[in-house]
Amino acid sequence: MFDNPWDLVNARTAKKYEDPKAWCNVFFDQVTSKINERIFAPLFSDNGMGAPNASIRILVAMSIIKEGFQLSDETLIEKCDADIVTRRALGLMNLSDSCPSIDKLPVPPQAVRVRGQDR
Repeated sequence: MFDNPWDLVNARTAKKYEDPKAWCNVFFDQVTSKINERIFAPLFSDNGMGAPNASIRILVAMSIIKEGFQLSDETLIEKCDADIVTRRALGLMNLSDSCPSIDKLPVPPQAVRVRGQDR
């Protein structure tokens, strides 16, 4: 009954965020919805073990938002949990849709080590 956040805001606010030109809608239409999760399939085993328990599409979109707005991991997770505009940009349209936790975020490139050397 109260799962859709747009049903809980006033008409003026709902109209503003339902505008197809609002950044959240443009981001969802042009970025989030275009991320093909199948291209990441080779990174996971065929038997279902090791497959991510968070949507790759959402994780990639979160990484783009994080870098684009220069957010810390903590701020990004806070926005994903509580900011309906960020949630809409990620395709989390209902309040019951869960945002991946901070430990699911990709490791920053500066933290990757190859054969003991920073990459």
